[in-house]
Amino acid sequence: MDKVCGEFKYHKKRSFCIFVKNQFMFTTILKENIFKHKTEGYKLCYIDEIPETYSDWSPETLEWMKTDEYKRLRAEREAIREAAIKEKGYYTERYDWNDYYNQKHVLQDYPNEDFVRGKQEFYAYFTPMFLDEQWGDDWDDAPYEHNAGVPYDDIILESKPLEKFGNLSVVTKKKEYEIIRVPFYIPSGGWDVMLPKDWGGLNSPFCVRDINAGAVAWIFARGPEGKSSGGAISILAGCSPEEFAEKIGKINEMYPYVPEDEEEE
Repeated sequence: MDKVCGEFKYHKKRSFCIFVKNQFMFTTILKENIFKHKTEGYKLCYIDEIPETYSDWSPETLEWMKTDEYKRLRAEREAIREAAIKEKGYYTERYDWNDYYNQKHVLQDYPNEDFVRGKQEFYAYFTPMFLDEQWGDDWDDAPYEHNAGVPYDDIILESKPLEKFGNLSVVTKKKEYEIIRVPFYIPSGGWDVMLPKDWGGLNSPFCVRDINAGAVAWIFARGPEGKSSGGAISILAGCSPEEFAEKIGKINEMYPYVPEDEEEE
């Protein structure tokens, strides 16, 4: 197993939202190795781009985090948080980005080794759950391409409300399971091969829930020109990893990767 390339998520230790690595644990299987693994019952539930870069703390910030000054400031903020939780049962952190403590937190972009041009530009995610049971962050918000996050790898079975704050609840029992992701390449941004986000201009009308209900294919390849649509390929939510690998292979044969410098010639 390895760790997901990242996404925008609240980071408990770092205290605000950034695109970071190592948020979730998934099993990554290369497309050509799918048939060697046990994937029975797994279903396609989400597709997302692999970013070329990810953000993390700058080297200077990491060095500052080792200092006594940082440890003192962090301890002061933790004391405020713990006092609020003890008094109210919850804690909502407010930020002043002009604050010295926050000014010292500087982000820097780093190359994402998960991204390989012409080979690994997207991830397809597969779940062992029924599609109407699988969920992810903002999967009911459209357009999905600007809202949705990667699929959750657990499901809440039991929860109870916080006594002092009825709108929030704490999870008391959950079930964890394994999500499989498959890196792949398809040409994007054109009319020959289309993702749901390509239908509708700047903002598609779809949320992930709609796509997984069959509103549109996760991937649609038009196929050869002509009157017949016999060469078209649709990859719908719910397809197996084996079917996905086979169809992506056919799409790659029809539309192979062409480096940008050769494309211009």
